[in-house]
Amino acid sequence: MKTTEPCYPPSPSKMKLSDEEKHIFLKCAEELNELAVELLHAVKKPHKKNWGKIFDELEDAKKWIKELMEIKNDD
Repeated sequence: MKTTEPCYPPSPSKMKLSDEEKHIFLKCAEELNELAVELLHAVKKPHKKNWGKIFDELEDAKKWIKELMEIKNDD
């Protein structure tokens, strides 16, 4: 019986991130987590009416996603 390997895109052996890149990765993750919290609050606690906080977190997350994309584009 022939086994097939999962079809994943090839990956480099390791991602070597500079201190600045690590900072960007962590800030992006932090802002995405904060956005997730506000989205969950909107579902679980609809009385909070937290559209303002959601859009604030969206803007913060977009900033760091853009930074992250610039790292990839610089490759």
